[in-house]
Amino acid sequence: MKTPLLPKTLLAATFFLGLSAAAWAASIATMTPQGDNTFVATREAKTTFDRDVEKLKAEALDDANKLASSQGKEIKIISVVVKKPWYVTGFPSAKVTFRVLPHGDPELAAPATAPLALAPVPAGTPTVGGSGSTATNDDLYTALLKLDDLRKRGILTEKEFEQEKKKVLDRSR
Repeated sequence: MKTPLLPKTLLAATFFLGLSAAAWAASIATMTPQGDNTFVATREAKTTFDRDVEKLKAEALDDANKLASSQGKEIKIISVVVKKPWYVTGFPSAKVTFRVLPHGDPELAAPATAPLALAPVPAGTPTVGGSGSTATNDDLYTALLKLDDLRKRGILTEKEFEQEKKKVLDRSR
């Protein structure tokens, strides 16, 4: 008995669509050495419609950890930047900058950056908070804008942003 052509065709089409969807959904991975055991792991969505930046970030971190473990070392994350542009204006991506260090390296225990070390501050510039501070509303506003920018760029999580914002506001009183 002959099997009708339509079910075979539908089965074949479904199979190939499933394979192509899996390939379509995968992200593009790149690993770029920066020198001094520093690397940048980037994951970019293949389409503008793939909006899961947390997945891209997790994949980039996984790539970083795989590189370090292949060398018998650990990673020290320097920065994480997540981009989620408007539809059709670019592809979502996650970029993790990290160093590969031997187990037990003292740099692994050191904080990546000071929470508010956003940019070098020239000597004599008033700062927000501290003893004898001459902080103005403009200084407070600038510090909060810098924190908000770090949050928008994905460097600070919402929780970290709120914690740092509270510190800035407490120091300004």
